[in-house]
Amino acid sequence: MNRILLIGSGWRARMWARVISALPDVSLAGVLCRNPEKRAPFEKIGVPVCGSYDEALSVCADAVLVCVRKQDNLAVSCFFAEKGYRVLCETPAGGTDEERRLFSESEVMIAEQYPLQPVFAAAQAVIKTGILGEVHTLRLSCCHDYHAVALMRAFLGTGDRIPKITAHDFTDEYVSYAGREGLQPPQLAPNRRVTAYLDFGKKRAFYDWSYGQYFSQIRGLQFLLQGTSGELNGQEGVCLREGSVVPFRLKKVYNGQDGSLFAPDLVAICCMGKRVYENPFCGLRFSEEEIAMAQCLTNFMRGNGYSAKEAALDSLIAQTMEDTADGKV
Repeated sequence: MNRILLIGSGWRARMWARVISALPDVSLAGVLCRNPEKRAPFEKIGVPVCGSYDEALSVCADAVLVCVRKQDNLAVSCFFAEKGYRVLCETPAGGTDEERRLFSESEVMIAEQYPLQPVFAAAQAVIKTGILGEVHTLRLSCCHDYHAVALMRAFLGTGDRIPKITAHDFTDEYVSYAGREGLQPPQLAPNRRVTAYLDFGKKRAFYDWSYGQYFSQIRGLQFLLQGTSGELNGQEGVCLREGSVVPFRLKKVYNGQDGSLFAPDLVAICCMGKRVYENPFCGLRFSEEEIAMAQCLTNFMRGNGYSAKEAALDSLIAQTMEDTADGKV
């Protein structure tokens, strides 16, 4: 049993606590929560809560999961790494070149979940089948900042290439009705929206993100992959096979539907009659985001995953995109 010490007490830390509590081969050794008002959710599930770093260091743990503010990630992650812990950090370090350099030289791993989300993992499997030919263009409107860049590199296979970037930002108004705490009274709200073109040479990505999208269903999450012999638009696609145009789709297979007595759960994603993705945590009733988080943690415990060096590259590209949109470069 791998014991995890969780550092942080925000909404994302609470989500990690739920995921870890459900996994059979890991457990929460304790939570560092210095805000007394935020201790209750963790105490409710019987997790030891520490109020100081000294208390946290006394907990018997195999690894540390850091879920603090982005600007504090580097200091907190390096503190525990220097104490001999294996460290998984929720997000990359902040936005300066020096922070990225220090972070990339560390052995910290990053919990970058987007390429591991079921639909995106299935799309990568489709690319590997070759039915789209050479994939060269991506339109992406499903996540922001370094998350989006991580997906771009995963889909396009651009390695450590730095793209040429043009970008713009503007105000995008639409009705907001939900947030992290659930439904809220509908109101017209302005959202910052960034559009960008990233030129990787023979490959390219178009980025379009409005910052209210995560909690909106009137601004859907979208992605379009185009290759030399086909394209995948969300979960619908078309390709050329033996000179004929063949439509296809990604079909999710769920338990717990249409009178089934099984619990609601994603089982697999199929394409052209074959499973291109299977949920490794089927039976735990995770959301697709939680499936990706659990996969991040599993990879980390096996010594694999998304390195701080990769995260520093994605953070650099994302910061350049933001600075270009702001007119700073």
